[in-house]
Amino acid sequence: MLNELWKGISGKLAERFMALAIPAVLFWTTGLAAYAWSDGGPADLRHAAHRALAQPAAVQFILVTASLAVVTASAFAVAQMGTPALRLLAGQWPPILRPLRERRLSWHRARAERWEEQWQRLHEKVENGTADAGELERSLELDQRLRGYPTDRARTLPTGVGNLLRATELRLVNRYGLDVVRCWAALWMVLPDNARTELAAARASLDSAVRSLLWAVLTLCWLPLAWPVALLSGLVTTTLLFVVLPNRAALYTDVLEAVVHVHRGKLYEALRWPLPGTPAAEPASGAALTAYLWRGLESDQLQFRPS
Repeated sequence: MLNELWKGISGKLAERFMALAIPAVLFWTTGLAAYAWSDGGPADLRHAAHRALAQPAAVQFILVTASLAVVTASAFAVAQMGTPALRLLAGQWPPILRPLRERRLSWHRARAERWEEQWQRLHEKVENGTADAGELERSLELDQRLRGYPTDRARTLPTGVGNLLRATELRLVNRYGLDVVRCWAALWMVLPDNARTELAAARASLDSAVRSLLWAVLTLCWLPLAWPVALLSGLVTTTLLFVVLPNRAALYTDVLEAVVHVHRGKLYEALRWPLPGTPAAEPASGAALTAYLWRGLESDQLQFRPS
C-alpha cells in the first residue's frame, strides 16, 4: 500500500517537474544558440563542448550538476512568478499604471457597449423571426463575446482575461448568490474526484500558459547576443498573449462555471444549509451562505437542516 502511494506521489512530482523544467531548458538552449550566433557561430560552441567533454569526470559531474541546478532554480523561480503574473494579466495593476489602466478601461467599456448595441438590434430580429442566417450567426457570436464582459460596466477590468474571469464570477453571484472566491475552499472540499480532476487540469493549463508567456518575455534578455531572438520571442509572446492565454482562460471559466452549476448543492448539504425552494429564491440563500462562510451569521431565522 505505502509503496503504491509513494509511486503515485513520485510520479506526480516527476510530471510537475518536467512541466516546469522543459520551458527552462528551452530558454537556456536559446541562450546558448544566441551566444553561438554572436561569438563565431556553432563552431565555437562545438569547441566549447569538446573542451568540456575532455575534462576529468569530476569536473564534468560538477558542470552537469551546476547546469541542472541553474535549470531547476530558474524553473521554480518562474513558477513562483506565475500567480503575480496572472494578477497583472487579469488587470490588477499597480497605481503607477493608472493612466494606462484608465485608457484600457475606456476602450473595453466602449467595445462592450458597441457589441451590446449590435446584439440588441440583431436579437430583436432573431426574436421576431426576420433574421437571416448571417444575422443569426452574428447574434450568437456577439452573445458569446459579451459573456466575456461583466454586465455591470463599472466592474470592467483593463484586460480581456481579467474581464472574462470577473464576468464568470459575477454571473455566478447574480444567479446563485454564491461568491466563488469566498466559498471556494469549502466548495472544493465537497467536489467529487472527477470534478476536481477536470477543474485542476483546466487551471493547470491556464497556469502553464502564463509561465510560457513569462519565459517568452524573459527570452528577450538574449536580444543583445542575437537579433533573431527578438523576432522569435515577439512572435511567441504575441501568440501566447492573444491566442493561447484567452483560450485557456475561457476553458478554465467554462469548467469552473459548470462545476458550480452541477455541484453547488453539495455545499448546501455538507453545511446543512436550507436548500432554496425556487430559482428566484436561490440568490438570497446563496448570499446568506456566502456571508456565513466568510464572517458568520447570527440569526435565529435560519435553521440547519437535520443531519
